[in-house]
Amino acid sequence: MEKDPYDILSVLVGFSPGDAVKFLKDIKNDGTYPWMRRGDIIARKGDTGYIVRFLGYAPAFGDDLFEVIVEESGCIVVCRSCELGKVDVK
Repeated sequence: MEKDPYDILSVLVGFSPGDAVKFLKDIKNDGTYPWMRRGDIIARKGDTGYIVRFLGYAPAFGDDLFEVIVEESGCIVVCRSCELGKVDVK
């Protein structure tokens, strides 16, 4: 995906749709996936994924929220920006 160098969203929040990311901590099922037990790991620390979209700022967490597709499982999860790291794809 070709990135627009003037994409203001990526400047403001750090990630844009299509960006490759790595998970900085385990992401567990909070009940979103009913066929999994609550607490089961959906994405492990170090797994990779791709930003689907920016969901907005969550004052309760003091952080930006992103929808991310987990490459290893294909599941879509919502993550705070502090749970994600950038991956350089060349």
